[in-house]
Amino acid sequence: MTNLATARAAQEGHFAHRERREVIVQHEALLGFAFETLKTLHVIAGSKSGCNQGLGLASGEDCAAVGAGQNASLDPDLADLVKLGEKVVSVVRTMGVAITGCTPPGKDKPIFELASGEMEMGVGIHGEKGRRRAPLPNADAVVDELFDAVSKDLPYKRGDEVALMINGLGGTPPSELYLLYRRAAQRCADVGLNIARNYVGNYCTSLEMAGFSLTLLRLDDELKQLLDAPAEIAVRTF
Repeated sequence: MTNLATARAAQEGHFAHRERREVIVQHEALLGFAFETLKTLHVIAGSKSGCNQGLGLASGEDCAAVGAGQNASLDPDLADLVKLGEKVVSVVRTMGVAITGCTPPGKDKPIFELASGEMEMGVGIHGEKGRRRAPLPNADAVVDELFDAVSKDLPYKRGDEVALMINGLGGTPPSELYLLYRRAAQRCADVGLNIARNYVGNYCTSLEMAGFSLTLLRLDDELKQLLDAPAEIAVRTF
């Protein structure tokens, strides 16, 4: 099977200058792997939830990329990396909410607009509309809706070890993200999920969108070891 070294060697003849060639070839090899893995993430998350854009994929992609990316340092077969990515996909669930839209480059207005006191539930990481629009309740109630959707989709069971991530979408202050984490951690305790790893911050954003996503990743010894190791992906260095 093709591994990263083979893919890199196969592409070398396409570039005239060595320095430029080395940079582009490495990126081509890595992007080829990432596309295959993250494409699976989109399909599985969307189909299992039954709501297409209802599961925001930002921080779930981080989990898959970090785990598989760290394993790539061992130079395994490319198929093994995809298999690891699929394993992560099978045990991670994530969903996002926003209170503002975002304005992509080249556009003069947001993809969608919300009135004061409204929220868009189930937004996509590229700024897509969610699955429903509703009045904005208090912070705990927002977290409760996300947690219920995410925790019941796998589902998780009492005693599971999990990684819990509250990911800011770009326009939410860190102080508010920690407030949201507080409630998510309470909900984990209520249903018997043991938080072994936690992440709070802007890991993968939607430009200036105000909002966040909640992610649960069910852990085993292999995934805990991979999460603890250094990893660098396009949007974040862990």
